Amino acid sequence: MISSILAQTCSRHASFFDSQGSQRMVKRITSIPAQWNKISSGSFQQISSFSNVSLRQSIPSLRQRERPCKFVQANNNPQISPEISSEVNAGRLFGLGEEGAWDHHAVGGPMVKMFQGDNEERWVMWYNGRAGGPHPEILDSGCIGVATSSDGVNWKRGVGRMEVTGDRQPSFDGSEVGSVMQPNEEDWWTFDTCHVGVGDVQILSSGTVQASGGVYWMFYYGGDYNEDEAEDGSETVLTGLRTRPGLALSQDGLNFARIEGDHYTGALFDFGKEGEWDSLGISKPQVVMLKNRDMLMFFQGRSSPSDPFSIGLAKSSDGFRWEKKGKVFGPGPPGSFDCGGVARPYVLPLPPSKGGGFVMYYEARDQDGVRSIGGALSKDGMTWKRAKDGPVFSRSQVDRAWDAGTVRSPCPVLVGGGKLRLYYGGSSKVHEPSQGVGMALSDGEDMFSFTRFEGVN
Repeated sequence: MISSILAQTCSRHASFFDSQGSQRMVKRITSIPAQWNKISSGSFQQISSFSNVSLRQSIPSLRQRERPCKFVQANNNPQISPEISSEVNAGRLFGLGEEGAWDHHAVGGPMVKMFQGDNEERWVMWYNGRAGGPHPEILDSGCIGVATSSDGVNWKRGVGRMEVTGDRQPSFDGSEVGSVMQPNEEDWWTFDTCHVGVGDVQILSSGTVQASGGVYWMFYYGGDYNEDEAEDGSETVLTGLRTRPGLALSQDGLNFARIEGDHYTGALFDFGKEGEWDSLGISKPQVVMLKNRDMLMFFQGRSSPSDPFSIGLAKSSDGFRWEKKGKVFGPGPPGSFDCGGVARPYVLPLPPSKGGGFVMYYEARDQDGVRSIGGALSKDGMTWKRAKDGPVFSRSQVDRAWDAGTVRSPCPVLVGGGKLRLYYGGSSKVHEPSQGVGMALSDGEDMFSFTRFEGVN
């Protein structure tokens, strides 16, 4: 996909030629010296199936180690520590940051990956957080952070931005690393000056990458400071709704470099024209790698602040150039659990033993704005059928539970025995941003029935 990286062009930029010979700019987010000129001719290959289980090649560990990690099946029966159990309730694994931290107002949108070294598991979660900002309060996007865990349950977070040590190597420890991507404060013309949020992280590998076994591809979204008027008759002005998808690369999962896309704002592609279903904005891109190395990107979009979200599809052969295929999944019928919109898709390819095709988990909204998580099936990624008439996972019925208001932003991880862990964001009230990350476990191999993790109460 990337054919070569050229020499550094300035203190903050480098450039490379993609597989079709087009030169693209790379903007480093941190102050690490130019690393991208180490990548020479060669194609990246997908390391594992999208289910995070099929082992193919080693991938780089986020912590500096002599031996890289790789995807394996996870233990689906982790034990919760007494410290964590006393700090959270009703299934929450990860809450808001301390007062004054970059993520003290909202935490959500989890993107979880699991790795296995020689003697231990290592789980990594990229997530959205915010301390404020002019964009609507209901959004959890702002900056992107990272947290780590040895079992996917007990998580360690940071409190600041990624720092670089004196030897110019990234410093990575659960207590040190916090926000790894922030809004673009240097280039006023870009699409992500107001807020950013993580969509997906894929790890692609090439033997031609020196000092590393692979590259982290973060598909993210961002909004600028353009304003839109609310449609409720008030004079309210909404900022940051005009979102677009972007791409950033990293050799360690911490220090990301923005890749300038084909759109004039640096985005991978634009939202729809006036009157089209996604004319207000595109966000939460999630990518599926196919066996022929093509990519499918599922994303959410809508045409106005008052319209419900729908889910669209784009296709690419290299990860840089994308062709939109239109809306593939819309709201349910009046009165249904998802009649108010479908959003934040996460799609997994299904093995032949489960009929092949794809399964999608998505954020559903009813007519009152209550969010839950729905499921759908497809043979081709274009035509979808709901797995059941109701949600596959709903808000807690326990009074004062942290997720008694909504559950949202599903992130399924396939673990041992064909079971799933479902990571999700939640809030105690219906109309507030996500206040933390929780986990539910599939009921056996049933992909559409989940129970909150019993270790957290």
